[in-house]
Amino acid sequence: QPPTTTSHRSRPLFILHPTARVCAGPVTRSRMRPYTRVRAVYLFAFGFSLDEPGQRVLQCEVAVAMWRLLFGSHSWPLAGRWCDFAEGEYKRAVSKDAWAQLLDFVETIDPDLSNYDENGAWHSLIDEFVEVLQEEGQK
Repeated sequence: QPPTTTSHRSRPLFILHPTARVCAGPVTRSRMRPYTRVRAVYLFAFGFSLDEPGQRVLQCEVAVAMWRLLFGSHSWPLAGRWCDFAEGEYKRAVSKDAWAQLLDFVETIDPDLSNYDENGAWHSLIDEFVEVLQEEGQK
């Protein structure tokens, strides 16, 4: 594993190669977090958040707290609206399937929903969220 140097959050990271001083220039934070690691952490968070062994769903309040932590305000433009919807309108427990499909939704659907297919096989939680957003857009 080549050593890395890190700098302040707003400055780039540089990866040092054993045979060269600096390899290929700056590496952004997003390139430092491969897709598989993000998915693994996200899916781990579901099991980690369960209260008891054998529990199969997350209480809505716990799921929302984890989404706020995992998505933050910068990683998904609809994160705040999603959490508001889950807390205020959905209010039901969240299954592992719904949890996992949300990450798929975040990674594949544009924030303006232009590539959302209403005939797709999304979890009902996600379909309800999209319906609410579309109704709000028509007002």
